[in-house]
Amino acid sequence: VKSLNFDQLNNLEINQVSKVRVSKLTEPATAEEAAKYQTREETLALNLQIRPYESPGKEFIVKEADITRRAGFFVTKLKRKGLSNGTRNLITKWDLSPEKGPITFLISDTVPAQYVQAAAEGALYWNKVFGREVVIVKTHVDPQANPQNRSVMIRWIPWMDSGAAYAQAQSDPLTGELLRGQIFMPSVFTRVGSADLLITNNGSPTRKPTMNSTSGCDIAHKVMGASLMAVEASDSERLRLAQDSVRTTVAHEAGHVFGMRHNFAASFSTKHSDSEIFASAKNYLKEPNHQGLETITSIMDYATSVDDILSAAYIKHSGLSYDKMVMSWAYAKEDSRILDENISKYCSDEDIGFANAKKMNIYGCERFDGGKNPLLRKYLDTKNSKETLINVLFVSVLNRLYPADADKTTIDEVMKAILPKWKLLGDETAKYLSGLLLDKKEFISLSNAKAHVGTDYDTDDTVLSDSLTVHLAEAGGYNNILNGLLRNSQNAIDIQWVDQQIKALQANPKFKQGQTLGGRDYVLTTEEEEKILNLFSEFLKLNKKTLFSVTAELVPTEKALLRADTLSVDSAKKLAETFVDLNAASIESADLKVGVDLTSVVQVPLKYLTPTEREKFITLVTKENLVLAADAMRLGLNKVITTADPLLVVQTGKAAEYKAFIADLEQRKLLDAKASEWLAAELKVFTQLVGEN
Repeated sequence: VKSLNFDQLNNLEINQVSKVRVSKLTEPATAEEAAKYQTREETLALNLQIRPYESPGKEFIVKEADITRRAGFFVTKLKRKGLSNGTRNLITKWDLSPEKGPITFLISDTVPAQYVQAAAEGALYWNKVFGREVVIVKTHVDPQANPQNRSVMIRWIPWMDSGAAYAQAQSDPLTGELLRGQIFMPSVFTRVGSADLLITNNGSPTRKPTMNSTSGCDIAHKVMGASLMAVEASDSERLRLAQDSVRTTVAHEAGHVFGMRHNFAASFSTKHSDSEIFASAKNYLKEPNHQGLETITSIMDYATSVDDILSAAYIKHSGLSYDKMVMSWAYAKEDSRILDENISKYCSDEDIGFANAKKMNIYGCERFDGGKNPLLRKYLDTKNSKETLINVLFVSVLNRLYPADADKTTIDEVMKAILPKWKLLGDETAKYLSGLLLDKKEFISLSNAKAHVGTDYDTDDTVLSDSLTVHLAEAGGYNNILNGLLRNSQNAIDIQWVDQQIKALQANPKFKQGQTLGGRDYVLTTEEEEKILNLFSEFLKLNKKTLFSVTAELVPTEKALLRADTLSVDSAKKLAETFVDLNAASIESADLKVGVDLTSVVQVPLKYLTPTEREKFITLVTKENLVLAADAMRLGLNKVITTADPLLVVQTGKAAEYKAFIADLEQRKLLDAKASEWLAAELKVFTQLVGEN
């Protein structure tokens, strides 16, 4: 025991140094070696404070949690007097009466100077929520200072590989009155870069998620999102974005210290469309005094993409709608009409937990979703992932090659570590979209989910169906989503998009030297450049057809799903045209030798997709549009057959007839091996399209 203090107010404070035993799981050195527990001793400094119980002030009014679940607060549970059963759930909140004064946020002296103001703005955001001074800030506080009542210490943790920020608060177990708190702020939140800049400099949307979980707020997606090279930032622009990140993180964690729980429906409740959000973000970095936009209604959501950037600017001067509403409710004496889901919906961790337990997704309530039309945003995210894929992977390689807080590693180690972890582009998003567009069995509306938490879900979800009808129309329809992923800006099937991105990266000066997202300068050697390109070549082999496997997830397994109420006649025709183009897509051609002595040559396209891959897309063709797709394939079959034997005339064009003709030509040795192989592949798809007869 280093010290023991007992003051006139009967407060007992003990400062103690203790040794504790810590067990950690070691990383195996080799693939054959098993992980082992390693036990060692650590020394901890403990501060124990024991105080006499102090009754709440006269102005403090306990508040029971909202049973309609329109507002989310942490609670303290209290048994009801005179009853063996029954619990009062009292929300945790501060005594904000004038006699108690404001809450002091103490910013540790370890916070870097360039982020002190942003941290202060994150804490002072809550004054804008309340419309009065409930928070004051003190800077350059001794980081070893012990916690004091009615204070919140913001502690800076130099940790560039952290996955979470954390907040904790102590409350009165009898009333729910909050007494003091702490915020642990890892430096990884300052790791920002070009990913944040593409949309803000007239580019395409990017992903920039923020946080997760009830205790620690996960920011892995946020760090991953800061990863594009398309538009480079100046040092001042990087700093501004890092300050935005710090501001929103502190404001979010301060929300927990104010008793608030996560609200993952805050982005779903925005009044702004995706087009308005992206338009507002377009020149964000070019306007130092940009006012931002209320892209989320609560700082307690996990904002993604430009939503996070714009909300970071917005909270400098305004409180968000949900935050203002629930704080008005929490501190009001009369609250019957304060909570209004037209202002903002509410959905938190337990809702997602119940849904996940039943293998369901709540539409509009997911971590890291965005916008009031999640279907449209998921589509835009997948499209953006395609457009920025190689840049993202390149930055990922750089961050591994030049870690922010470790020595440079070797390119061979990077290649060994990174290749097995790369996944198919948009795979998870495609499954999400296919679930929404095709069967809807894994989705439930927010209202239906909240009505059935802990019980069986109601399968007749008209709210979900009605929402998807509207949202699909806003996305341009099923046809627009599919073609938006498959085609390029010239409306052609996009086959060489990966190759083109690799060439563009090679031409970018940043391929040779620049600065990583962690702020380290890099210069690649010729050997490193070659190995990175070889790495991308391996990735190219794995993912060259990724785009088609992604869109294949969106194709219904039965033609009946594309019925009149799903597709208009015009849309159905356009989907048939999509199949025709997909079926014909090729990069190169081949010469087939046919006829007597194989002297005739027919040039045919080598199809980009295999027969099995092409068959998946046949379901796009409704009965009304079979002719369009079949005619295109007949032309190719007839060209080879009639060149091989001009006397052969196809009468019906049925699959069985083509099969007989090809067998006859092969028997008479009028086809070389390549011609037989090509005709067999075409006939396989054609048979699936029109049937045997």
